[in-house]
Amino acid sequence: CAIKVLVLDDDTSRKSRLFNFWLNVANKGDEEKFDFHWLTTSSRFLETVIANKDITHISLDHDLGISDVSRELSKWMMTRPEDFDLAFKDKHIIIHSMNVVGSHNIANKLYGACASVQILPFCQMR
Repeated sequence: CAIKVLVLDDDTSRKSRLFNFWLNVANKGDEEKFDFHWLTTSSRFLETVIANKDITHISLDHDLGISDVSRELSKWMMTRPEDFDLAFKDKHIIIHSMNVVGSHNIANKLYGACASVQILPFCQMR
């Protein structure tokens, strides 16, 4: 796979649009070079990224029901810094949250820890 995407978002109604967005990113729609995975909670996120070293891109929402991703990132940075570094190194991150403040909180935690960070609200993903 040329591009392997992991999406973290609890709103499964967004799945089709996010799939199509990432499919378009992956070599102009060449499905043979595209792999797409979805998680609805952050509980397995860090382990999933570490176990799947070939993930190239991560798409993050901020608000996940009762938790938020920026708090989870802070917790991982403090309690599991080696795992945090391993999980995000060389990854391209898009924050697709509609929560402006939350998106910037995530981005500020990830700058310098990954290959790239971009905020692209879900409503602008086509």
